[in-house]
Amino acid sequence: MRRGEVNERLDAHFHLPVFKELLRSLQGVKHKRIGELVTFSSESWEQTADAFGDEFPYIEISAVDINSGEYGVEQVPLFDAPSRAKLVVRENDIIVSTTRPHRGAIAKIKPEHDGFIASTGFSVFRQLTEQIVERDFLYYTLRSSFVLHQFLQRSSGGNYPAITQDELEKVILPLPPLDVQRALVAEMEAARAARQSKLAEAKELLKGMDGFVLAQLGLKLPEEENRLTFAIRLGTARIGRLDVENYRYLAKNKNTLQGDYPNMPLSKIAEIIMGQAPEGKEYNDEEKGLPLIAGAADLGEIYPSPDKWTTAAPKRCLTGDIILCIRATIGTMNWADREYCLGRGVAGIRPNKKLIDEGYLYEALWMRRHYLMSRGTGSTFKQVIAEEIEKCPIPVPPLEIQKSIADELSRRRGQARRLSEEGERGWWEAKEKFEKKLLEG
Repeated sequence: MRRGEVNERLDAHFHLPVFKELLRSLQGVKHKRIGELVTFSSESWEQTADAFGDEFPYIEISAVDINSGEYGVEQVPLFDAPSRAKLVVRENDIIVSTTRPHRGAIAKIKPEHDGFIASTGFSVFRQLTEQIVERDFLYYTLRSSFVLHQFLQRSSGGNYPAITQDELEKVILPLPPLDVQRALVAEMEAARAARQSKLAEAKELLKGMDGFVLAQLGLKLPEEENRLTFAIRLGTARIGRLDVENYRYLAKNKNTLQGDYPNMPLSKIAEIIMGQAPEGKEYNDEEKGLPLIAGAADLGEIYPSPDKWTTAAPKRCLTGDIILCIRATIGTMNWADREYCLGRGVAGIRPNKKLIDEGYLYEALWMRRHYLMSRGTGSTFKQVIAEEIEKCPIPVPPLEIQKSIADELSRRRGQARRLSEEGERGWWEAKEKFEKKLLEG
């Protein structure tokens, strides 16, 4: 770039062509800088018990959903207060994460959270020049792609780039007339409401699935109990286990273990392939290229490189097997979409299709996830051993009933997925339309 084009900063990142083109577009419409529109708040809390008592309500950066702008509040013991828990937020404040701000951890404080505490990793937008900008318009504009790109441009740092208040104040916002701002906000609010409605409908569909399965099998949901002690028969205790969690589960879930159909041990209706740790041996040609799954049945921990596995004869699962997490997040499951090596912390479940429908077995294992969790042992990371997995009781109705249950649950999952996709698609389309209208001037 030419010497005369260098202004403000000398770092190459700031002057990337993509940022220059963005600013050119924004400067072509009526606009203002954030510093001309906003007064920032520095109201702070001294971490005393005067306001809240022994616990205080805390909003952390990670509690903000970067897609929807919704946020969570955690009750934190005063003695365990993070050093960053200092900012007081008020109703309608807009909080913007200054650490990796381009991610869009931006939220508007709800009335019921007035006076709560937020991380000093946020910048708090409080007073606005209300004659020229609507608060909700500002909120949606801050979450737009062309503002988030400016946040990235003006951030500095390595793995966790951050933006200072001085740099925040220089960010350019398109500023149409107030009546246009209000119309755009109304469209975004309608899209948000439609998204929330579809997501709530999808959640309700999924929420009722456990109850549907139990009802079909003549089983009952466990009653909600807050007791810390439970009584069991002496004969029940003579099964080689004396740990409390196991017997608490048996006492609370007795109605979920015996229903209209007989239980069979998992080992009688499926092959169980236990994962294993590497043994330090070398690959042979046949094994090269197979990815390894270790410790995460949601397939979130897949190593695509074959040199991550060195066992000469690894245990494998096949396409269509159920991958079951048996360590830490016990009971998490997914389908194998191809052949994998099974590492530590997972097991492959291969149903005997003459006895059990594979879709039904997946649902039955999900229903038994709390049973499996109760059978885990260990302190830091609980794990279920092979013998306990083999004994897991699975209700086995006739195959036609199994298939009807699996088909209905598949239908519900598909409907819930479509509702979620429709809600998200409508939301993103509304955001794109919002941004396009802003740049029209």
